[in-house]
Order: sequence, then structure tokens, then C-alpha cells
Amino acid sequence: MDNQEKLEGSTVEVKRNIVWRVMDKALEITTVSLLAIIITLMALQIIMRYIGMPLRWSDEIAKYAMVWMTFLGSVVVIGRRAHVSIDALVAIFPQKVQKYVWFFTNGCSIIFFAVLAWYGLRFVKMNLSNYSLITGMSRGYIFSVIPVSAVLMIVYLIRSMKEAPEWNC
Repeated sequence: MDNQEKLEGSTVEVKRNIVWRVMDKALEITTVSLLAIIITLMALQIIMRYIGMPLRWSDEIAKYAMVWMTFLGSVVVIGRRAHVSIDALVAIFPQKVQKYVWFFTNGCSIIFFAVLAWYGLRFVKMNLSNYSLITGMSRGYIFSVIPVSAVLMIVYLIRSMKEAPEWNC
């Protein structure tokens, strides 16, 4: 491999890392922003109820923001490899077997998220013509977070599997 090929390979790797960092940061900012929206809307609703002018729409927007925050937050946690796991079960296996158990569990997760994306997309299509009563938003757009987050979780799991130290046991 000559210097030109090394340089091109490292340039591609740098670009890939930049894309991952931007994606990670965008998801984190979106999730935190949704939490801020929920807190602001609930505080505003408390104040408005106290003065006798409750807002009808704030509960619905906060509920939908909570759904989006939960699903996108799951993507962030998978990206950080911080989901709760039971390592004691894996630890009983020899080190050589542990990597295959880890690979198998991630593979099962990918299959689950693929099914979730498929049925989530069908659910979105079914609800495109259903509108929320208060805000008038299409429920299909609201529930689109299901297939979007499932696909993102698959992408992050694949990245995790490619970069994982467990696979190099």
C-alpha cells in the first residue's frame, strides 16, 4: 500500500467519523430540546391553569414530544452502548464464546428493530389520514418516529458491532 492509498483511506475514515459525530450531536440536541419543550409546556400549563386560562393544546404537544424524546433517546443510548444489560449471564461463558453470544444478541436486536421499522411504517401509513383532535396534526407524522428510530437503532448497532472490542476477544 503506497502513501496515496493510505492518505485516501485516512481521509475517508475522517469523513466517516465527522458524519458520526454530527449525527450523534444532532440526536443529542434534538432529545434535549424535546425535554426542554416538555418542561416549558408543562410549566406554562400550570401557570395558565393557576390564572384560570388553561391551554388545551399543551398537553397534547407535550405527549407527542415525550414519544419522540423516548424513541430518539433510545437511539442515543444505543449509540453510546449504554443500555441496561445483564453481563453476568454472558460472563459465565468462556471468553471465546462471549463474543458469539454478544454477536447473537446484537443480531437478535437488529432483527427486532427491522420488524419494528416494518410494522411502524405500516402503522404510519394507516394513520396518515387520522388527525389529532386538538392540534389537527396528522397522527402518521407523529408516529413516524417509530420506523425512523428503529432504522437509526439498526445503523448504530451495526456501527457498534463493527467497532466493538468484544468482537476482537
